[in-house]
Amino acid sequence: MVDISKKSKRALEIIFRDFSNRYNAHNIHKKLGATHQGADFILKSLKEKKMLLSETIGRAIFYKINLGNEYAAKLLELILMEYEASSFIRGWICDLTPLKDTNAIILILYGSIINKGKKANDLDLCIVLNNKKDYDVVQDSIDKINRLNIQKIHPLYLTKGEFKNKIHDKIILEIIKEGIILKGCGEIVEAVADVTS
Repeated sequence: MVDISKKSKRALEIIFRDFSNRYNAHNIHKKLGATHQGADFILKSLKEKKMLLSETIGRAIFYKINLGNEYAAKLLELILMEYEASSFIRGWICDLTPLKDTNAIILILYGSIINKGKKANDLDLCIVLNNKKDYDVVQDSIDKINRLNIQKIHPLYLTKGEFKNKIHDKIILEIIKEGIILKGCGEIVEAVADVTS
């Protein structure tokens, strides 16, 4: 087992969630709460552990997740399952539990509720299904939840294929970057691995 610090885990999460951008010590150090040298050490250490791949452009070294490394991919799944949320959002996550038992393979909470909390007008939820025939069962569960709440769930439905095909679209990039993943961390890692390999 590889020993990974909290800041190293955060570096992996940032680089993965924002996979369409290039990261190096210069542009990640503030997000890690580290010095430029500290971030450089973290990134080089992750590369030595084969969790990151590097590419030199000019004098800069940029990093991306080595999703071919099975340990890195599994660790990312665990990292993505962890999230910090207000008690209000945690209440919503609890209310959304019935959706985890449906055929939805990915559930990501995103949008204004993440930043505005109670002041948000609705709850944006990205729902990825294996195929369109699963829609009715999931929508029935959403309708039941909506009848009990003032704020309503605003679903964005995609099939697994559509999710993968649209993964570079601005809205999907933002959902992956900022959202709280309630279900399907492994499927998201797999989708990103497929489109970035």
